[in-house]
Amino acid sequence: MRHVLPKMLSENAGIPQFFETVEKLFLMYEVPDDIKSKLLLPVLTAQAKAQVNRMSVESMGTYSELKRFLLAEYKLTPREFKVRLTLPLKVPVRMRGIILTSYAI
Repeated sequence: MRHVLPKMLSENAGIPQFFETVEKLFLMYEVPDDIKSKLLLPVLTAQAKAQVNRMSVESMGTYSELKRFLLAEYKLTPREFKVRLTLPLKVPVRMRGIILTSYAI
């Protein structure tokens, strides 16, 4: 699994996609629940590892707790994603025509 799992991105917005990919790989390779968190720890960013160090050892050993903790630390809740999707993009006026014509094609 070392060469199969992707490295965690440093961008906060990519964290849910990272977990989605990891979970698909865990299903594909039929990884037992008791070792999922242990396989995940080496591919985390340094910042995520620092956050995880604040967890108890019991919580750190459970994949679902580890995932929940990291998503909460990075404040990536469903509400946060909804806010990001509904906020209008700040596009300069000179670019609006280019963007609109590219959607018309």
